[in-house]
Amino acid sequence: MKSIQKFKEGENLVKENTISRKLFIIRKGKVRVFKHYFNQKITLAVLEAGEVVGELSFFDANPRSASVEAISDVEAIVIDGADDKQMEKIPTWVVSVLKNTFKRFREMDQEITLLKSMYDFQKKSQKIDNVSKTLYMEILRANKTISMLAAQHDQQHPGIPFNWDIIAKDIDNIMGKKYINLGKYLRELVHSGMITKDGDSNNYFLDQQKIEDFNSYINAQIENGSFLLITQSALAILLSLIESSGKEPADNAASSDQAVNQGIFKHKHIPLFEEALKELGDLKILNIQPDGILLFKPNDIQQHYIYQSILKNFDHSILYSS
Repeated sequence: MKSIQKFKEGENLVKENTISRKLFIIRKGKVRVFKHYFNQKITLAVLEAGEVVGELSFFDANPRSASVEAISDVEAIVIDGADDKQMEKIPTWVVSVLKNTFKRFREMDQEITLLKSMYDFQKKSQKIDNVSKTLYMEILRANKTISMLAAQHDQQHPGIPFNWDIIAKDIDNIMGKKYINLGKYLRELVHSGMITKDGDSNNYFLDQQKIEDFNSYINAQIENGSFLLITQSALAILLSLIESSGKEPADNAASSDQAVNQGIFKHKHIPLFEEALKELGDLKILNIQPDGILLFKPNDIQQHYIYQSILKNFDHSILYSS
């Protein structure tokens, strides 16, 4: 039987290891799919309007392999697989094929959860996250190579933009095997304003000061051994704070504490908001007061947002925060 149900933020649509054959089609809001592993929540996915959850148990009637929690107010179409009349409409051979397919999905799901849990455990138990360290060193290497080649070009051809196709070949020759995709990295540098495009051509100018500022940020992270990689939800909070600050502050205001109330996030549906806010507090990017006031330095969050957005685009280790 098909029906429409509403769930409040924090409410479970599905609980791991329970028996239920309900399938949910998300109409409004967002949910996260997670599993428990050694008393920790391992997030597998964040889903939103138009996506489906609960399809495995709907067809194979096995216990739920994961929990599903509303991370905003949610409205969903619910179809109950226990309704015999509903299931009679589906050809027998289709159900048989889907059961075999979902059996393989369940096996892969267990393997993925185990691997992700091992990664999280290693990341917490080691002082240095090797994936983050590799990414930081690679970005620094790319920046220095691009900066050197752009400077050489400018010495030979003052005021004339460099051609990316030509410089990219030189970067390949110097760097060899790379962890990052150069074409994608160019787009990130253009988006951040460190490189500007000259018209519709493939020619560019490099802002040496901006790339040096980025290098200083990376070097500071390398020196203190933190190799910071914040989550997408934390980035969304930083962007909201930047937008709430209005126009770019004057130099003296940019380095002074600014205060905002958490109420600015009331109508912003940021997945895993509480976890992300705690993350930013633990990292001392935000100073969270007991009365809900957030203190931050506009300059700092601008830097963190710009540079972390670039780094996050090349973080292949974890797609979702746990």
